[in-house]
Amino acid sequence: MKKAKPILILCPGYWGNATQPFVRWWFRHVIQFFSDEYEIVLVTFEGTSLRDYIAHAIEQTRVHLNGARPVYAIGFSAGAQALRGISEEVPTAFKATALYSGLENFGVRVPKFFRAASTAFWPLVRSLFTGTLRLDTLQQVIRIFLTATPSPDALAQELLTRHLHGERRMAVMQAATPGMRITLQGLECPTLVVVPKQDFFVDRATYEEDNVLERLYVEGDHSFITGDGVQNRGLTQMFHQI
Repeated sequence: MKKAKPILILCPGYWGNATQPFVRWWFRHVIQFFSDEYEIVLVTFEGTSLRDYIAHAIEQTRVHLNGARPVYAIGFSAGAQALRGISEEVPTAFKATALYSGLENFGVRVPKFFRAASTAFWPLVRSLFTGTLRLDTLQQVIRIFLTATPSPDALAQELLTRHLHGERRMAVMQAATPGMRITLQGLECPTLVVVPKQDFFVDRATYEEDNVLERLYVEGDHSFITGDGVQNRGLTQMFHQI
């Protein structure tokens, strides 16, 4: 009888989570590495708030939690908040997790919020009327995602036109805005965190509330998880070993 595969849940970040094709693109190298040995579960977000997103993540993953098969998870950026929300609902959900550029349990640090607000000032103003925060220039995409990427214009254009969508303003505010941020409990399972040194949001993250087994500071920016270089494959292999 064929042995059932363990489960790997992938939780995306903001601006790349509306559909499975979006999520699949952001995690494409992770999927390529793990798909032979794991059943891959892609999480999307729905709703208008961070708690809505977490509830939808729980709804999509509940069938796999507390089952016979071991469950692992990787969260990118705000996907870390979805993993913490799942863990609040089911404390024994995961055997291990990995956070790539993952937000800390309280969200974005205050200085980073002001930096992001100045970078995307006009999208932020428009979102007050539309309810959706959408990046709309190459400069915004480069500064947020590609601060350490050589010759970033072509990739920024691809991101802007194909792989980024508008995000619900309230969900973003609840992860970033002082006075509105939602604090979640830390991850209790063994956790690998990957912190790119030039990451727009998390270059100074410490993850003090999480059960961090390994903390790795690497060269790169907020697009690090999309890279398929030797270093990224090595980190993926490390998580596989954990």
